[in-house]
Amino acid sequence: MNKYIKKCLIVYVSLALILVGMAGVSYAITASDADGYVTRSEFATDMTYLQTKLDEKESSLLGKINKYRSTDIKFITWDSPDKYYDVGTSNRFSGYHTGGNFFPRKKSANGSNYMYSYGLYNNMYQRGTQNYRTDINIYRLWNGNYFICPSLGDKESLSDDSGIEYYDLRTYAVPVEDLPGWYMVMGTFYQEYAYLRLIFSLVKLDASVPMPSNSELLNIYNTSHTIRLKKDLWDYCGDYTPKLTTTPTTLTATSTYAYNTNWTGPLCPTWITGNRSGSSGTDSCVWTGVVDKDTGDYILTFNHVRPVSAYYQDIWYDYSGTNCMICRFLPKDNVEYMMGPMSTTSLNYAPSSTNQTSSQMAIPDARYIGTGLHDDPSWEHEIVECVNGIKYWHAVRRAENTRKSTVKTPFGLSFHCSLPIVY
Repeated sequence: MNKYIKKCLIVYVSLALILVGMAGVSYAITASDADGYVTRSEFATDMTYLQTKLDEKESSLLGKINKYRSTDIKFITWDSPDKYYDVGTSNRFSGYHTGGNFFPRKKSANGSNYMYSYGLYNNMYQRGTQNYRTDINIYRLWNGNYFICPSLGDKESLSDDSGIEYYDLRTYAVPVEDLPGWYMVMGTFYQEYAYLRLIFSLVKLDASVPMPSNSELLNIYNTSHTIRLKKDLWDYCGDYTPKLTTTPTTLTATSTYAYNTNWTGPLCPTWITGNRSGSSGTDSCVWTGVVDKDTGDYILTFNHVRPVSAYYQDIWYDYSGTNCMICRFLPKDNVEYMMGPMSTTSLNYAPSSTNQTSSQMAIPDARYIGTGLHDDPSWEHEIVECVNGIKYWHAVRRAENTRKSTVKTPFGLSFHCSLPIVY
């Protein structure tokens, strides 16, 4: 019996030792691999973090979707940079993609013939009588939507003569850095290989900025002012355009100016070849251009440009060449950073320096923005941020039954004006 008990004790003790050893081994494995496992609290924390990131990503994605939903259609535009349509001179229309519209575009050739704003044909007579092709243009509006229109142009007759023709302007603006509220407003209707022909004016677009006194306006004319063309938004208008360097270049451009002319004005997106009754003259404007070493932006200074005002009238300048240095540059995207034409028959731009009540304009009188004088009370002005990252000047004249100003007849339709500020 004692022997049996001894054997059992030996077996039980051995089993106990084995179990104790196994427990020790099991504990050792759990301790060494503990960092490879996740506790319930860690799991909950990580899942909360992951869900937060997913929510943020979903919110960002929905924001982008809603951005495109803010317009009825998302437009994808393109052009054909190697397209040729020549009437006598090769490479007239060759250029680079500039956002979707055929004109204007950065030119890759150096042919001497002009490219006009009214499309792929020789003149507006051919457009009307020979069924030449007409391009459709698209532009971004102040509210993020788009404006679609044909290349507008008019002629006073159906004969192929040198009579009166109306051209639409591609318009845009850039702020004057040392004159808060003032902008260089530009429009172009034809393009050489090295420059744009520009109609430009110095305009106080910001209605909240007071109009300077006559002596201050005279000082603005006589002193130099600066505009900055940001390299991300602007480019040379052609491969053969003279380039600026980090060393300043100064040139004189004798620019023709006019004011109180029918159908043409500082904010009018139309140009007429003849029958512009009004006063005119020339100014020798000194331009200096340099590339900013730090940013790569193009810095231009100018003087002897008369500011649009009651003192200097609704004055605009006309220049084609490279001495006027803004003629060398083009906004990079002619859909996002330019505004296209309205109908010429709707504009009826005919102000008078002596009889302000005769004005029946569908665009603001640039001389009186924010002054509350003459036609200004009929207009609402604002400078707003657009979804493409640049500002827009927007003006609206709403339909009304009674007049708000000295204009004789109120409008039965509302008119909106949009002008991109490429800055």
